[in-house]
Amino acid sequence: MEPCIDACARSLYRQRQRLKSRSRTSSLQLHSKQPLADVAVRPFVRTSRIVLSSAVIIYNNHLYNTLEFRYPVFLVTWHLTFAVSLSLLSSSVNLQP
Repeated sequence: MEPCIDACARSLYRQRQRLKSRSRTSSLQLHSKQPLADVAVRPFVRTSRIVLSSAVIIYNNHLYNTLEFRYPVFLVTWHLTFAVSLSLLSSSVNLQP
């Protein structure tokens, strides 16, 4: 009975070792494909997008409440047009998060 258990344990151990070696090589290949500039630029693009989106929201609030801007549909259309054009531009340069 014991030789069978030892053989099964050795087989499982070998399978785990093969899986570990595969995962190490695949993770190394994944990281080696990304250039350093790409890794550095993406967090900047994401942060900039969040900051600019927040700035647009605050600016809209200022226009609506303080300056009593009465054309919300025009303003929202203008901002969405600008946002879509920037999204298309960033996806064409491959900066989309």
